[in-house]
Amino acid sequence: MASQQALSTALGAVDLSDSHTSPTAAQRALQLPEIISVLFENIFRYGPEDWAEIIPDDDEDRQDYFNAWDDLTSCSLVNRIWHVEAKRLLVIEPMEEPMEVFAPNGLSGTITNIPESRRQFYARYIKDANLWSVSDEEIGKINELLSGLEFTRLKYLRIFIDHDHRLPRINAPNLEALHLDPRREYYPDYWAVTQDGFELIMNEVVNVFKHVPAIEFWDQCVAYPGAIERFKDRMPPTLKLDHDEVLETNDNMW
Repeated sequence: MASQQALSTALGAVDLSDSHTSPTAAQRALQLPEIISVLFENIFRYGPEDWAEIIPDDDEDRQDYFNAWDDLTSCSLVNRIWHVEAKRLLVIEPMEEPMEVFAPNGLSGTITNIPESRRQFYARYIKDANLWSVSDEEIGKINELLSGLEFTRLKYLRIFIDHDHRLPRINAPNLEALHLDPRREYYPDYWAVTQDGFELIMNEVVNVFKHVPAIEFWDQCVAYPGAIERFKDRMPPTLKLDHDEVLETNDNMW
C-alpha cells in the first residue's frame, strides 16, 4: 500500500504535460536523484521478492502484499531520472553481488547475455565474481568475450577448476584477492588438480594474475614437492599466499 500510494502520488506530481504550468515544489523535488533514491530504496527495502505489511485500520488490521519489482519497474518508465535510479536497484546493484556459483561459466556466462554495446557499462559495477577454468579449445573464445572490458571495481575473483586448466584473461587492475577452488570429491575419491595440472595452473596465474596481492586455495589439490616455492619465486615478494590446501607429494592420487 505504501509503495503504491507513493507511486500514484509521484506520478501525478511529475506530470509536466501542461507546459504552461510552472512546476510545483513537489514536482521539482521529485526530479532530484537524492530524494528519488530514498523513496525507491524504501520501496525496495526487502529486495525484489513479494513482501507483506500490516496496515492498521479503524475496524480491523489488514495485511497487504506488495511486489517491489513491479513497482520499481513502473517507476522506471516515468522519466529519465526515475529510470536511472530504479535501474540502480533493479539491475546494477544485483550485478555487484557475487556471480551465482553454479551459473553457466559464471561471469563469462553473464557477460554473454548482455548486448556487446552495453557490456562495459555493467562490467564497471561488478565487485565480486566467479569464473570457471576452460579447455585449450575454449580459452580463445572466452578471452575474446572478455577482451576490451575493464572490471575496475572487481575486488574478489573465484575460479572453479575441474579437469580443464586454462584461466580466462580478465582485465581487473584493482583485484585484491584471487580464490582458486579446485574440485575435490570424496565419494568417490577424486582430485581435479594433480601435479601436472598444478604446474599448468600456476603458469596461468603468473601470466594473468601476477598483479594480485593475495591468492588462496579453497580446496585440496596436489603438487610436486617444491612447487609452491617455485611459484612464489615467480611472483612479487609481497604476495600473500594461502596454500594450506595444497599437498606436495610425488604420489599418484588416482
